[in-house]
Amino acid sequence: MNLKTVNLSLTHTNQDKAVFNNISLNFDENKLYLLLGPSGCGKSSLANVLAGIIPNNISGKITGDVLFDDNSILQKQTYEISLKVGYVMQDADSQFCTYKVEDELLFGLENLKYSKEEMDIRLNKVLDLMNIRDIRYKSLNSLSGGQKQKVAIASVLILDPPVVIFDEPTANLDPATSKEIFQLINKIKCEYKKTIIIIEHKLDYLIEYVDYVYILSNNGMVDSSGTPKEVFRYLLDTNKRPEFHYPQIIDLWKAINAPYEDISFNLKDCIKYIKDKYFYKNSNTEDNVEKLNSKILEAQNIRYKVNDSQIINDLSFEVEKGDFMAIVGQNGAGKSTIASILLNLNKNYQGNIIIDGKLIKSYKRKDLWHKAGLVFQNPEWQFISYNVSDELKFSLKDLKLDKNEEEKCISECLERFKLLEYKDYNPYLLSQGQKRRLSVATMLITGQDILILDEPTYGQDYDNQTELLEYLSELNKEGITIIIITHDMDLVVNYCNKVMVMKDGNSLYYGDNKTLFENDTIIDEAKLLRPIFLEVLKEMNVTDNFPKNLSELAKKLVKRDDKVERNDE
Repeated sequence: MNLKTVNLSLTHTNQDKAVFNNISLNFDENKLYLLLGPSGCGKSSLANVLAGIIPNNISGKITGDVLFDDNSILQKQTYEISLKVGYVMQDADSQFCTYKVEDELLFGLENLKYSKEEMDIRLNKVLDLMNIRDIRYKSLNSLSGGQKQKVAIASVLILDPPVVIFDEPTANLDPATSKEIFQLINKIKCEYKKTIIIIEHKLDYLIEYVDYVYILSNNGMVDSSGTPKEVFRYLLDTNKRPEFHYPQIIDLWKAINAPYEDISFNLKDCIKYIKDKYFYKNSNTEDNVEKLNSKILEAQNIRYKVNDSQIINDLSFEVEKGDFMAIVGQNGAGKSTIASILLNLNKNYQGNIIIDGKLIKSYKRKDLWHKAGLVFQNPEWQFISYNVSDELKFSLKDLKLDKNEEEKCISECLERFKLLEYKDYNPYLLSQGQKRRLSVATMLITGQDILILDEPTYGQDYDNQTELLEYLSELNKEGITIIIITHDMDLVVNYCNKVMVMKDGNSLYYGDNKTLFENDTIIDEAKLLRPIFLEVLKEMNVTDNFPKNLSELAKKLVKRDDKVERNDE
């Protein structure tokens, strides 16, 4: 089996700029290929072409060809291509055709007129493979984001295509489940002899399984390609941090100036190497964080249920003005639900939510949304217009700015979030990363006292994620209270002063992040993963005054064969 593109180019209808240009890629049997590149470089569009969605379901001008075993598949119908190239979309909801899990899994087989016996065999196989037998008869709308993603993967695997494309399959998944999905994808490749093409930002627990990497640039060309060692060696040698995410192991290796030839992308092997070659030079400095001690938000004994399912169970916490707070936990823990309750979007709850000393149920909706804003997990849920500029204009309508002030505000916001050249685009035609930036921009442009963001870094490349978080950090320093729902533990360590860990609608932990990451019991129970640099410290038995990030760690790692004072070893 071989899938390849030959001088493939794509331009979307009614757009002049090509999404990608003259791309020739080769995908061999039983290998895992990683597509990397900054947001908007055309990774998802390329996946759509390979799967036949473009041009069959989404119009676009294509030149070049896509060959499967040397036969063109560009002119084939989507259902024909799906038997050769399966596609797990970035947004699971966009993929679903039915209302219940079992119906969704059987939908493709029924349309292809498989026998009942064959459908039963395949159904049981994917239910066990994805470990979703317990949700077989559930409504898709009742599932958490992570459960939906597992169903989406199963609905493709049940057709048994030789090639499977995964477009950010872990974007909505908690850290431990993400790691599990990567292991599962590797199992699919190894045991079922599939060719895997994956677009992904979370690389730390994926990269050890990758056979080959293609990097796309902003101009829609292939920037570089090779094995992970070859590609990342090239990036290190250029001495320039790329716009996209790459494994933290690379950053760590570069920071401690270790021989690249010794690098291992397996985290356990990497940690063992560092532990054998380096020791940690401790220091007794502690950051003094000023506490404002001015309560701005309080949740009192919140309980919320859907039918007979208790989603939030007697949850209470307080947020001080100026906090940068993270809410973390497994998929289905209730994180997004509590976010919507905090802004009175889910009204059928028990208990009290108080903002600035006033019950939120006593606020007029307009006044509440001037006080606090929510950026949804799914950007498209937020859009109400068909033009990017109009989307921001709608957010400003209640501020009663004159035309020049309004245009200046919109222009500055578009430039800040790297959307100026897309100002006349339909928001629904943006890349997932661009959609996320627009959804954040529509809320930040109005300047509320409290900002609640549900997975704002989802789908973002390294540059855009860093820029967004630094902007949020600046707002926080100006007194804006930030509450962020996230699976990104590096974000929690680097930016947050408080963290609440949720499980089954309860709070397992509420406090500072340092204490959390020292608590093995909470980490294990909530299925969290420490950032890589904290995993290194844990194995080196460092418990006091640990650094906040990988760069600080590298400064304190000293080679064991160097002649230095080792009283702190």
